[in-house]
Amino acid sequence: MSSTSHSGETVAVQSRQAIAHSQSARFMQTEGGNSGDADYEDEQDVIPIFTTDNDETEAEGSPVNTDSNEVETGSGLVQLTLPQPSAELIQLLYIRLSDIVANVADYPPAQLYIRFFKDEMHELIGWNVYNFPREMERQGVSEELWKLQAVNGPSYDLCETYPQLLYFPASVPLSDLQESAKFRSKGRLPCLVWVNGKKKNFMLRCAQPLTGAAGKHSREDELLIQESMKCGPPDGNLTIFDARSFSAATGNKIMGKGTEDITNYPNTRLTYLDIPNIHAVRESFESLKTLCLSSTSDKWFSALENTQWLNYISLILKGATMIARCLKLQQGNVLIHCSDGWDRTSQLTSLSQLLMDPYFRTVEGFKVLIEKEWLSFGHKFQQRLGHPLLPHERSPIFLQFLDCVHQIMWQYPNAFEFNDSLLLRVAEHINTAWFGTFLCNCDRERHNLSLYATTLSLWAHIDTDLHSMLNSDFTETKKTIFPIINIRRLRLWEEYFLTFDPTHMAQQGHAEEHGVTQTASDGPKATPQAALTQSWATDTVVWMSNDKTLDCCFCQQRFSAFRRKHHCRACGRIFCNDCTKRRMALSHLGYFQPVRVCDECYSKLHGAQNTKDTDVCITYNIIGWNVL
Repeated sequence: MSSTSHSGETVAVQSRQAIAHSQSARFMQTEGGNSGDADYEDEQDVIPIFTTDNDETEAEGSPVNTDSNEVETGSGLVQLTLPQPSAELIQLLYIRLSDIVANVADYPPAQLYIRFFKDEMHELIGWNVYNFPREMERQGVSEELWKLQAVNGPSYDLCETYPQLLYFPASVPLSDLQESAKFRSKGRLPCLVWVNGKKKNFMLRCAQPLTGAAGKHSREDELLIQESMKCGPPDGNLTIFDARSFSAATGNKIMGKGTEDITNYPNTRLTYLDIPNIHAVRESFESLKTLCLSSTSDKWFSALENTQWLNYISLILKGATMIARCLKLQQGNVLIHCSDGWDRTSQLTSLSQLLMDPYFRTVEGFKVLIEKEWLSFGHKFQQRLGHPLLPHERSPIFLQFLDCVHQIMWQYPNAFEFNDSLLLRVAEHINTAWFGTFLCNCDRERHNLSLYATTLSLWAHIDTDLHSMLNSDFTETKKTIFPIINIRRLRLWEEYFLTFDPTHMAQQGHAEEHGVTQTASDGPKATPQAALTQSWATDTVVWMSNDKTLDCCFCQQRFSAFRRKHHCRACGRIFCNDCTKRRMALSHLGYFQPVRVCDECYSKLHGAQNTKDTDVCITYNIIGWNVL
């Protein structure tokens, strides 16, 4: 093993040890602030943050000696029951944790992992995945036609949300670029993001023009578009894809914005894609979340249709397919924008490239695609993921993109080098703030905070567990793929949205119990022991809701005053006492003494052997950053 690899393992072990202690309280995180468990009296290593007085799962006459205390929160006084003699300590811990949760957007835990690093360790923390000039060289960009210019660096004067290096037509002077930036919303002027090295046709991205109700125009912006068209195939035209509807684009003219007047842009045409804005997407997601968390199954598909989530996914895929057809089948050029060019624009540019370029359907290419179209060109991750001070800016735009990729993979299971597990891992870490990848809103903010030197990249973590995310049936092809966009051929991404649904988890456990293996599209076959190890190695164990779970996930018996609820510390599901008699240590989750686990988790690690109800303490060594 090389010295670099050895250093990587050392960093990985140190990072894992740093967070192992912080994970010891994760079992306490359930909805409503209640662990929903009633077995603390027989586990001395387990100390809950708090339990409310109306905890129906706590048995009467419990031998635990407690004191009543009140803690003031934003919503008033909460009556807590705290074990002696740690009541004062736990109360302080609760206040500190509340402060951390409220400020995690501005003080992410990712910055606590690495305080400094040496130059030779840069590769180990995963920030060397993407290089814009290297990527454009792979695509076959002509240096005679397109010029790589550092017009935006190092102070990001041209556009605050663009990267430092940008490609523009070599014939366009800097003064024209500056004037074009003034004519585009947020200074996001048209720039090159993809080119067909053989046919020379290209893709530009930008923001809406500031035409306004008076119909303003910019000679420099028009010149930039015309010079770009000269870099493409002879007699080629340009299609402007506006992600908004006609009414939305027209309404923006009142606010001094709008869309292009194609009479000022010769050989162009304008197409509206009718994709809803961030506010409609947020409302759709909230409706879908409410539906997935509900315990009723009445009129499920009608309720799913009413959320409009799949309809919005269909519209995005339709737009990406239209762009791919224009570029690949018609050999045309395209310019893509929405309002400010960092939400729907990123969805369309990345998905259309995924359809056209097989490189982006590999693991390496998919990383580059996200880094280029989402991170480098300034999707506002911090605000879209829910900054506490800007709730109206919150919207799951990037999650929509991952869902669209899932839909394409579902229809073309052999066209991708990776399986759905990679998408789930990325989606899982959008909001964890454990890695610097999805922090901040643009490249400028990441540089100002030195995130590339002080945080780990998500890709470094994924590389340590990449074997579980590879598609064993991957067949490399150079063809462009065109998914069916009809809503009848789309599906709810239940692996993400219904992961902790009681019926889904019970069925999954039943299938694993009877030896049902994964499908070909899910990736390599895995043994039950490996499957459980991988599931434990994938980050936080999220506990099922205590209030919404009525039946045992294994025996399906209804809970009652005599059949109590217990969370399995390994998988987070809720079982009855008869199905959770086993104990074992889970050191990688912070449990160094034997804790309660379900029979399924216990048997998968020890094989299908008949064992007596004894306390077993086992320590597991997880290699790499799998516990991150």
